Amino acid sequence: METKKQNIIIIAVSAVIAISILLIGWKKNDAQHIESSVYRVPGGWGYDILVNKKLFIRQESVPVIQTLHPFDTKEEADQAADIVIKKLQGGHLPTLSKSDLEKILPAHDKQDGQYRKD
Repeated sequence: METKKQNIIIIAVSAVIAISILLIGWKKNDAQHIESSVYRVPGGWGYDILVNKKLFIRQESVPVIQTLHPFDTKEEADQAADIVIKKLQGGHLPTLSKSDLEKILPAHDKQDGQYRKD
């Protein structure tokens, strides 16, 4: 039991250190050019985030939901990419939250607090 607890603490501390290094490194270079590119994927749309013209994120499915489904429309993918860019520019992690998705996805995609993409 003691070893399991120690392993969990080591993993948690390692994750915090890794995220801190990422954020410190990111903030040091404020002259970064960040842009997005929206593209077709089978069944919908995805997006890329480019930093200084190099691929930083490739998102071919809607994050946060439990199943792998692309964005239904080009506009949804574009809005998601815009939110990620704003987070990066603000020095935050480039993750989309459930709250972010509520701003993007139509109401018919929500059912009992869960997102469904049929």
